Amino acid sequence: MNTISSKTSTAAPADVLGWLQYFFSSNCDGDWEHQYGVEISTTDNPGWYVKMDLAETEHSELMFPEEKIERSSEDWVMISIKERVLFGAGGRSNLLEILTLMRAKLCS
Repeated sequence: MNTISSKTSTAAPADVLGWLQYFFSSNCDGDWEHQYGVEISTTDNPGWYVKMDLAETEHSELMFPEEKIERSSEDWVMISIKERVLFGAGGRSNLLEILTLMRAKLCS
């Protein structure tokens, strides 16, 4: 099972939605969730957009260059970090892949 260290020492779930829930709940400390969080939305191209605040988490100093995978105009993903925020975007069928790539970056 993959684990991420956090403000708690509980192991992260193996499934990506369980991991996302774990990331959010393990950073909720009475303050963080009022200023930061996780957002998942749709875009009009059509596609997905994911934003994860890393400020005041153990990942706040994480940096890496933007990564893109473009298979076609409808099958693509991109992840990047800017100003302590992890961004992901992709085509309409790529939400799970976006979240999986984001998890890989935070769990490596």
